[in-house]
Amino acid sequence: MTRRHADTLLNEFSHVGRADLVAQYARRLPLMVLNTLFGMPDECADQLMSAMEALMSTVPQAKQAGEQALTAYLGSLYAMKSARRGRDLTSWFMDHPHGLTAEEVINQVLITQGAAYGTLAGLIANTLAQILSDQRYRGTLTTGSLPIRHAIDEVLWADPPLAMYSLHRARHPHLPRTRRRSRRPRHGLLRRGQHLPPRPTGG
Repeated sequence: MTRRHADTLLNEFSHVGRADLVAQYARRLPLMVLNTLFGMPDECADQLMSAMEALMSTVPQAKQAGEQALTAYLGSLYAMKSARRGRDLTSWFMDHPHGLTAEEVINQVLITQGAAYGTLAGLIANTLAQILSDQRYRGTLTTGSLPIRHAIDEVLWADPPLAMYSLHRARHPHLPRTRRRSRRPRHGLLRRGQHLPPRPTGG
């Protein structure tokens, strides 16, 4: 699924020879994947991407239009999944054993999108910058190259897109339980009355 969406984006600008990898790739790929995970057709991904771009605008009118577009997208999503379930996150939320209400289902979708979109877009953008700027990743057939997974791990360690994302915080400090010391003898300790084995002599 992710590879299919990535190939779709790459085919849009690969013949041009240049691209804004943040705007045309890093920010769009997570939303296309999320749109599929939510159970919407691929053609609805543009609606989600337009809504998110408007929400990030500093112009109040554009931000308001983005909120309306996102509300319309979520309404279409809930109506579609109410009529027909599928193997997707929204259907799983709607069929949850706790019986989530429509508002709770929409909130779960928003939480999932909020947690995934910014972090994934930042991770993709930072990883691309790492690969394109570090000569260690410009390998040839003779010198070899570092794998992309190494670049992802390095970015997560040195330049993570988000240090913390927590929607819930503990009201009181959590005190860890004190572990009771085992009364069983530890491995390798001698019991009373035991003696050290004789030291082997060299031949």
